[in-house]
Amino acid sequence: MPHVQSTPAAATAAGMSAASAPAPRRWEGVDQALERMVLRACLDQAPERRRVREAFKDVQLSIDHCLFKGRYSDIGTKESYEKNSRGVEIFSKCWYPENHRIKAIVCLCHGYGDTCTFFLDGIARKIASAGYGVFALDYPGFGLSEGLHGYIPSFDTLVDDVAEHFTKVKENPEHRGLPSFLFGQSMGGAVALKIHFKQPNEWDGAILVAPMCKMADDVVPPWPVQQVLIFMARLLPKEKLVPQKDLAELAFKEKKKQEQVNICLPHWHLELIFSYLVLFQLACTFFYNCCSIFFWEEKN
Repeated sequence: MPHVQSTPAAATAAGMSAASAPAPRRWEGVDQALERMVLRACLDQAPERRRVREAFKDVQLSIDHCLFKGRYSDIGTKESYEKNSRGVEIFSKCWYPENHRIKAIVCLCHGYGDTCTFFLDGIARKIASAGYGVFALDYPGFGLSEGLHGYIPSFDTLVDDVAEHFTKVKENPEHRGLPSFLFGQSMGGAVALKIHFKQPNEWDGAILVAPMCKMADDVVPPWPVQQVLIFMARLLPKEKLVPQKDLAELAFKEKKKQEQVNICLPHWHLELIFSYLVLFQLACTFFYNCCSIFFWEEKN
């Protein structure tokens, strides 16, 4: 007869109690079902990004931030999807005062990895409450617009897509003759500047918030490294690469928010990414050495 070890009733009850106890919540105001859905979602393509945004829409309004705390009455909003001239489905949104004619048009350009439905939404409501019509879109590959998340095959094409959308906004009979301004934040500042350069006579001005005008000299990699990265970008343009250094301490001032981000990526997953990056760096070094030898032999 096999030996069977008995388990004390108290221990069994304690185990059942621990198993049935709800897991601690990672984000305040977010139920566990929504947490699981967000953590399991692959946000590479627009359909999943739209599904997550729809589930998170109400939670966003309860975030403890000055942009979301403001309650502006008589502000109307409109969201829409339409295909642009390249056949890419673009998400756009506008904010406007409901009880009087708008004074001018403000066209928002969001930053890299951003969307017009999050922090820019709060900024847009504030501007609209002052009597302006505010218009924005998610770039292709960003937010709710079609495309691989964060992938920009051509920056000039992105600028053309944004300029095309804003031109349609200004050609609306309700908006003709109104002053129009560009508003760009971070990478959106670069987008706004390039649109202004392309259409210098079409805009009455631009507002730039921490614009990406150039890279600081102290963060630009050496020329050989730049060439390796350019080569890798052409060879593997859609490959997912992340910094080897943990940037969480630099990106988040509040320890609590940093911990929430760390929970999202299991430790073993980070180790796997870091191992991959080490191999990637070795491959780049090998490639650079081969190129150096080749050019030295050609020169001599």
